[in-house]
Amino acid sequence: MTAAPPQPVHPSRRGSRRLPARTLLGFVGTWVVALMAANLVPVLISRLISDLNLPLSSAGALATGMTAGTVAAMLAVNLIIARADRPTVARIGLATMLIGYALGAATMTPTAVAVGLIIGGMGGGAALAAGTAAFSATHDPDRTVTIATVINRLGAAGLLALAPVIASDLRSLLVLLAAMAAAGLLLARGLPNTPGARHASSADESPQTTRPPRAPGRGTITLAGLVLAFSMGFWSLAEDMVYAMSGTLAADAGISPETTGVLISLKVIGGLLGVVLAPLMLANFGRGWSLLGIVVVSTTAKFLMIITESGTVFAATIVIWGIAYGAVLVLVNGLAALMDLTGRTAVLVFSIYMCGIALGPLAGGYFLEFVTPLTYAFIVSVPSAVFGSALFIISRRSRHFDRPRTVQLHDTGPSLPAEAESADASAISDTTPRPH
Repeated sequence: MTAAPPQPVHPSRRGSRRLPARTLLGFVGTWVVALMAANLVPVLISRLISDLNLPLSSAGALATGMTAGTVAAMLAVNLIIARADRPTVARIGLATMLIGYALGAATMTPTAVAVGLIIGGMGGGAALAAGTAAFSATHDPDRTVTIATVINRLGAAGLLALAPVIASDLRSLLVLLAAMAAAGLLLARGLPNTPGARHASSADESPQTTRPPRAPGRGTITLAGLVLAFSMGFWSLAEDMVYAMSGTLAADAGISPETTGVLISLKVIGGLLGVVLAPLMLANFGRGWSLLGIVVVSTTAKFLMIITESGTVFAATIVIWGIAYGAVLVLVNGLAALMDLTGRTAVLVFSIYMCGIALGPLAGGYFLEFVTPLTYAFIVSVPSAVFGSALFIISRRSRHFDRPRTVQLHDTGPSLPAEAESADASAISDTTPRPH
């Protein structure tokens, strides 16, 4: 039995179907909320030092442990996320997150806070995995990723700005994180499941507003998906090796600590601009050429940041670098979401990306202490070059990846035939019908 191939929608209709409000709130309550702990790590480290009298190294280790718990939970949940009910997985994660941070806030002892941070990080990882996988089940994954990322960046910027008021000490910060997890529990029901699965009725999007159903069986993570994941990991490692050392690099360029803080804020704002510009570049140039150009600009800016002794050059390049970072993040997460409908590839890519974030400050501090700035610049530039090449090749191998089109689906029923379980991500294209 052969299913009718998906029919591309005319470009003028691409934006005609919006993400349902319930689904959008589902992403806010899971993906956005679960990332907030990572966004607030600088505040967390500061509060651990001031309220528990921990040395900087210990506070940093606790923050790294929380992030490691997030990554471990994401990788574990990824084993079941293809067939599990995503709202249920997200609620379990958010409840665990709530318990962990509430434990730390209630006791305020170093041991209990450490345990609470790790538990909270693991809970956040489960919710993050459910939200990331759900991107793949939406009508337009690139658009969904962009919207969620913009909301996350705006929320993080607001919380960081208000941190001196609403998170003035460690207990209030942990209570804030627990409260966000509690709010997420009320919103998680809107996450969409894999179309075609028996539990897909919990999703807000019907089969007519999603992409072609594919069986969530084994083998959904292709070789291209693995290459993308580990390329993203090395790239995020290199990026955070530079970001973590921004203060030291700025001082070498003769910039005061006060001005450095302003420049880092501008870098974050630049990242938000990059997120907004990414869909425009995708529509006009395609994903492959867009990513290649952005990575070249980003790598050049990063290289100049490290070797320059000019404050003006440093200020210009850190903002350009921030814009490029935001654009790359959206385009890569969108690509990962397109690679298989189960979302397992997207979760793997984001997990390895988080690994790079966790290890970046440690690796950056080590290398910058023992090598010259020029050598350091080459160390962080090589992964970027490899990453850019891999992205270009993966994106250009399929028109579906390079220039994804909105497609309209035909309902294939609540379950899928066994023969469909071997579908490969590269078979999805807007020119080649896929057999069932």
